[in-house]
Amino acid sequence: MTNANSVNALPDILELPESLANQVGEEYANDARNHVWVQIVRGENNVEELVESFIDGYDLESSAATSTVVAEFITRAMAIRRQQIAALKKAGFSGKSNLTLAFEKLRQQGVLALEDFSCCNNCGHDEATGLMNEDSDRWQAYVFFHEIETEETCLRFYCNRRHICSDEEWQKLDRAQKEALLDKRLQELFIMVLVPTFAEYGMTVEWNGDVQSCMMLKNAFFFRDL
Repeated sequence: MTNANSVNALPDILELPESLANQVGEEYANDARNHVWVQIVRGENNVEELVESFIDGYDLESSAATSTVVAEFITRAMAIRRQQIAALKKAGFSGKSNLTLAFEKLRQQGVLALEDFSCCNNCGHDEATGLMNEDSDRWQAYVFFHEIETEETCLRFYCNRRHICSDEEWQKLDRAQKEALLDKRLQELFIMVLVPTFAEYGMTVEWNGDVQSCMMLKNAFFFRDL
């Protein structure tokens, strides 16, 4: 079965150069290796930006020599990742994770599903709301996650009130009635759409029913080609 362990695994052959490991510090060498790999797994392919992020993140001396060593390491990591992806596809991997497949099906059901979305959760809500409202007739709700590094991630979710009642009916409701309608619709979508869709692709989603709380999606993995 294809999963995060087989698709996104950090290969043992990717080792931090000794000169770079000395600068980072022995206790942080493996963390640094993982840091670069995670960015590449997420599809980041701008070597210059990755070099800058690495040097800043590990507070290294900003010099031409250091930049060259980091760039060489990142370039090698990218090459290894491309080889890994090619081998996976040759072995039958479709190029789509269970997350991507589930999100595709959610979109077919009128839920605007957005992977690896926005710069943070707060901005994500604003941007997802804007996208949902641009095609309000099509989208009954949105769901997104900002990032995933393990086999679980936090999902943010909200519904389109225009799929609940008309503007005229909405204006007649007080705040408590509006919140009750939105809560009811969110619960319905969670039970009738999200839970069975994620279950179809081997995932579970947990939620306490509070609109301020995120949903926790488990047994998920993310894949992006490079």
